[in-house]
Amino acid sequence: MDAAGNTTPCSFDVIVTDDEAPVVSGCPSDINTGTDAGVCTAVVTWTEPTALDNCDGPLVYDTRSHAPGATFASGTTTVTYTFMDAAGNTTPCSFDVIVTDDESPVVSGCPSDINTGTDAGVCTAVVTWTEPTALDNCDGPLVYEHAAMHRARHLLRAQRR
Repeated sequence: MDAAGNTTPCSFDVIVTDDEAPVVSGCPSDINTGTDAGVCTAVVTWTEPTALDNCDGPLVYDTRSHAPGATFASGTTTVTYTFMDAAGNTTPCSFDVIVTDDESPVVSGCPSDINTGTDAGVCTAVVTWTEPTALDNCDGPLVYEHAAMHRARHLLRAQRR
């Protein structure tokens, strides 16, 4: 107000914006596990992370890629949670679930030791057997790694004792 009593109002707005992202706690570390018996997957559980926001208080996740108890294939899968407050500020939390195939193949029909004499007039013997088979929880039917095992008839030298 001036000496003559004149006044002019002055007004303005104060706008406070929430520009602080939520703070996540309990984000799991990477999880390493083997496959479940007989399959090439694993059911994996963890404690879900939480978040606290300066304006909104405790938050639950806005999105998540997988839930605890989900089934994961052999390999590495990234699990991601996103927390968002009312102002749209977001904070991610992510970790890897690493499933490894640690189950040995199952071999069927493995022959017992074969003891035989030499064939007539030679120091060798022709020996025949049925090849075993193998099945793996992740790779299915397996083939032999040793080249000599690709056929069931082999010429073997007699062992000298």
